[in-house]
Amino acid sequence: MDANASRSLALHPLLSAAGMEAALRKPDFVVKEGEHPITTSIDLLRAFSNKYPELSADFLAGLETTWDYLLEKSNQYAEIDEPEPERVIPESLKSSLSDEDAKAMLSRKAPFTKPCSVAMKTATNEAKELDQNASIGRVIQILLREECSARAMLLEKVSVDRLEAAIDSIRAMPAEHPGVDSFMASFQEQMNKLLDKTWPEIRKVAETDRTLAFKEKHYAENPDYYRGRVNLVEQLAKPVPDTFNVFAARTGACLHAAQNEARLRNASEVTLDHMFFSLLQEGLETTKFLESKGIDWQKWREELDLAIPSYDEAGPRFPPNARNLGMNTPDHEIGPKLPSMLDFGGEGQLEKWQATFDEVSKQKRPRKFSDLLWVIPCLNEKETLAFPFLVGAGITEEDIEANIDCTY
Repeated sequence: MDANASRSLALHPLLSAAGMEAALRKPDFVVKEGEHPITTSIDLLRAFSNKYPELSADFLAGLETTWDYLLEKSNQYAEIDEPEPERVIPESLKSSLSDEDAKAMLSRKAPFTKPCSVAMKTATNEAKELDQNASIGRVIQILLREECSARAMLLEKVSVDRLEAAIDSIRAMPAEHPGVDSFMASFQEQMNKLLDKTWPEIRKVAETDRTLAFKEKHYAENPDYYRGRVNLVEQLAKPVPDTFNVFAARTGACLHAAQNEARLRNASEVTLDHMFFSLLQEGLETTKFLESKGIDWQKWREELDLAIPSYDEAGPRFPPNARNLGMNTPDHEIGPKLPSMLDFGGEGQLEKWQATFDEVSKQKRPRKFSDLLWVIPCLNEKETLAFPFLVGAGITEEDIEANIDCTY
């Protein structure tokens, strides 16, 4: 990573928080593949005031207002008419892209409006001249001194002189460099919060009347299929018809086991904990792996059986997958490891990453199924009951990957 990318990295905690604010400001926004809410000046201001109270305290005091007021006022702006930055392809990429890829890249929606993009670029360039990390406070200072929706919103409450004085009070000290791992963890946490918010709407799109009717018909014909715990060893050993995708069929068998576990407990959703509990069976790759680590998985199963909630009132006949399960279904393909966007510094960072993403996608191949694949997301979802069991035993994602098909 070059020095300029390192300086830009200091802004990423603000930017990921602003992306969250953009989604929260639009209550009807639903995450779809390839879509995202564009981050505006109001979202950056909301993120700054909420995430960095120590930097924004004097600013809010100078406006004689509070974070709650800003939040309430900004919620009135579901749609904001700020121009998008001009999309360009860096010279370093032009020769390697086909006309079709170049056209697709130029047509992609920008993640930030032009006022946000200009403020971030200006702050990063200033930091470069001073050999410092970019300053979060300085981004907000630059943003609010130019024409943008956040400035217009604040001027509805205070005079120009008071706003300028408040802007001067913002602490512009260089932000601490968070490091790539820290940023990625923060980004994932923000994304999980966003997905938790929008997940019920996403499920509605997937669950049609037709699929529900099919399930009801199958339930009436095969009620025992939906009752009792599933013997996954037997299910995964069954031959898969030639017309079926083996990976999908065996993934579905694991999901069915977790769904039955949720039904047994009258749960409203099927979670990763239902899945992890279902994997603690003699003869599965998961328990063989745990035994190789000297772990008494049967004791884990007993403890989890008591810890996973059961409810007195009947839950839905077909409990839907919770976000932590539905968003962590193992991928049936594997390809070269995709570099982080942070590995691409300088001009055209997003475009360079997108070009690499497209190239990596073309090189994917089918992967071999393993029930152990389901354990990896348990290490990435800290709120699960499975997480402390695995972490407490010193198990890492690298340990699991050494036992499954994960190398391209």
